[in-house]
Amino acid sequence: MSYQNGLSALHLEMPDKIPRTEYSAEFHWELIQKVTGIPVSSHSLPAVQSQASREFVRAWDYGFYWHTIPACRQLGDMRTNMGHASYRQHGVDFSAGTDQRLFWEFMKRYTAWNLQYFEALAQCSSPVVMVHDDLVWTSGAFLAPEFYRTFLFPCLKQLIRPLLDCGKRVLFTSDGNYTQFAADIAACGIHGFVLEPCTDLACLCEVYGQTHVIVGNVDTRVLLLGQKADIEAEVKRCISLGKSCPGYFMAVGNHIPPNTPVDNCLYYNAFYDAYSRR
Repeated sequence: MSYQNGLSALHLEMPDKIPRTEYSAEFHWELIQKVTGIPVSSHSLPAVQSQASREFVRAWDYGFYWHTIPACRQLGDMRTNMGHASYRQHGVDFSAGTDQRLFWEFMKRYTAWNLQYFEALAQCSSPVVMVHDDLVWTSGAFLAPEFYRTFLFPCLKQLIRPLLDCGKRVLFTSDGNYTQFAADIAACGIHGFVLEPCTDLACLCEVYGQTHVIVGNVDTRVLLLGQKADIEAEVKRCISLGKSCPGYFMAVGNHIPPNTPVDNCLYYNAFYDAYSRR
């Protein structure tokens, strides 16, 4: 049922049950052992861990499950420190915005190189592709908004074009608060937003809830530090906003890491089961 619910939501078909996905819970071994009954830990053989993770994903009824393919190892020695956002007073450190002409030249080269991965993904068998680019901080943009609109979003639009041309459903993910850029991201052609608790779920549901997939927004800090009632309130908050949106998926934003109390994870799952029926 989870796979069909996930596909239905990805196509905005309003499944009877709100589907879900999670991040990192599949290697929270104490939780996995509790849910599946499989003796597993961080010291278990990889085959045991893999089997336990699969059983956990099945038990928690994931509507989709994402996997990262390219990583730094593909770049080998062809990597460099391209700078970071200015955060010290008066910008005495360095930033991507120190020389916009040179940065634009770099972005064009990087986009042309990265396009090969998107063209390959366009030919894969998966019906959906997740594009992950951390554009912002918790507080929002760390560069002028027009910088994003001049340099970054045109490149994103170029990269996802092969995916759209091949009929993929494309989801966009960014950590932090990207509420101010939701319209820019949507204009790139994406079909859905994946968000942390920092991004305004109410705003996205109001503007894009009937036209786009929306994934996440449950605050991981509530699971980490909250009581049972806090967790119930957080689940109800997200479901109350997402329930009328045909493509809404429940998810804990920014992961369920292994230090999350098992009982809190179980409370979260129980409340999801209790409230996820439309």
